[in-house]
Parts: sequence; C-alpha cells; structure tokens
Amino acid sequence: MSRISCPICQSAHSHLLCHKQGMDIVQCRQCKTAFVSDIPDDKTLESLYGQQYFKSDEPSIGYRDYARISEQKRLTFTKRLEKIERLCEGRRLLDIGCATGLFVDIATSRGWTATGIDVSEFAIKEATGHYTGTFMVADLMTADFPAHSYDAITMFDVIEHVPQPLEVLSRIAELLSDQGL
Repeated sequence: MSRISCPICQSAHSHLLCHKQGMDIVQCRQCKTAFVSDIPDDKTLESLYGQQYFKSDEPSIGYRDYARISEQKRLTFTKRLEKIERLCEGRRLLDIGCATGLFVDIATSRGWTATGIDVSEFAIKEATGHYTGTFMVADLMTADFPAHSYDAITMFDVIEHVPQPLEVLSRIAELLSDQGL
C-alpha cells in the first residue's frame, strides 16, 4: 500500500475520519474530500474484488449475495438507461465497473452496443455466463479503447473506489464521442 495526497486537490494535509473495514478514511483539510489514505496494491485489489466481494456469508467488504441484489436493481437500471436514451443520440455504451453485467444486459436488450469492464475476474465470468453484451476484465486507465468510441459511459458506484478520480474522468472524456454523455 502507498500513502497518497488528496486525489482532488493534491493537498498532503488530511485528518482521520474513521477506520473502517481495515482502512483509514481521511478527509482533506483543504477541499474536504474524503478518501482512503492508503492505496491498495494490485494484488490486494484483486483479492478485495474476488468472489467473496460478491457473495459471502459474512461480508466485511462487499455483499452477502450480489446476484439477488442485482436483480432488484433491474428497474433502477432500466430507468437510468431511459434517461440516458432521452439525452443521447448514439447507441455505443461503456459501463465501467460493470460487476456481474446487469446494466450491460439491459442496454443490449434495448439495442445498444454495450461493453462492460471490471477489474474482477469473478464478476466478468458471472457476466459472460448470465448476460448479453461484451464483457472484459480491464482497468479503464490501461484498456486499449479508441478515442471517441462511446456515446455514453456509465460507472455506477465506482468513483469512490478509484485512487485518481480526476485521471479517470479525463480518460472518460477522451473516450466519449463529441456528443457523448
């Protein structure tokens, strides 16, 4: 793990808000952003988002049964996609942090060319086994996607998990078409 400055304003001045699930959550004294004080290394991240994140009898981080919750989200995801459809002319979608793929499946069933990426091999395996669309284990920052290749990019419940949110948002801007959202 490596200690970081504020991911928004780069200030090195923060104070402890709480210690939760083995991690220190701190708040920047300058801009008030809350963030995890130590970035887990790749090996730790892989272990965090494995099968136990999505299904566990005693989840300390993650979900008891993500598949059951996922189906409960079907109506919410459909409503979100309907809003996107009202605002977006194209039909090429990238869902970052797609988990087990429900949103991509809904988009595909409504005529979108939809791709879902996630850092979790377990989640992508579940997605490809249960839903339609294109799924891949990938990190947005290193994935080889052409510029301006998507009309809509979503990332539900993801931004709080990324160590450098401004870099992620810049990458998203590169991938969006001129009228993208």
